Amino acid sequence: MTPWTHRRFRRQVSAYVDGELDPTTAAAVEHHAGRCWACNSAMEQFRLIKASLRHIDRRRPDALSAARLRRWATTLSARPG
Repeated sequence: MTPWTHRRFRRQVSAYVDGELDPTTAAAVEHHAGRCWACNSAMEQFRLIKASLRHIDRRRPDALSAARLRRWATTLSARPG
């Protein structure tokens, strides 16, 4: 697999976790993540973050914690492939 192909899959991980990919592309990303530790790890991080954010209304983090979480999520989404 070429570095370009890896970067292409890496950019699609978040969309995969959100269920936004067509079935063919989703299957390709899932197959790649099954063999690629970096993409599999990124996929799990996105899943954990999104699960945590789904339940954020039940918790009341202090303002500093909320700001740190938003900054970290922004940093993760801005990382190049």
